Amino acid sequence: MNRICIFIDGSNFYHALKNAGLSVGVDLGKLAAKLTGPDRRHVHTYYYNTPLIRPAATIRSTMPRISAADPCNASSTRSVSSLT
Repeated sequence: MNRICIFIDGSNFYHALKNAGLSVGVDLGKLAAKLTGPDRRHVHTYYYNTPLIRPAATIRSTMPRISAADPCNASSTRSVSSLT
């Protein structure tokens, strides 16, 4: 069974919905279930966003690190190019 991690760029997602005239009140759980489908296992959804103004040093020191134990680590999943 394929494992799926979903990454959502919050700012782009919000503005795309707003520009399309759609509601910005999206149920991310339902969206993740729809994107995952019945034949794949949803591991995690990452929704990321950032404040408009932050010093560069603060950004570097607060960014999460992806560990080898992370189920969505690139070394444990196939790349997008290998799926085509």
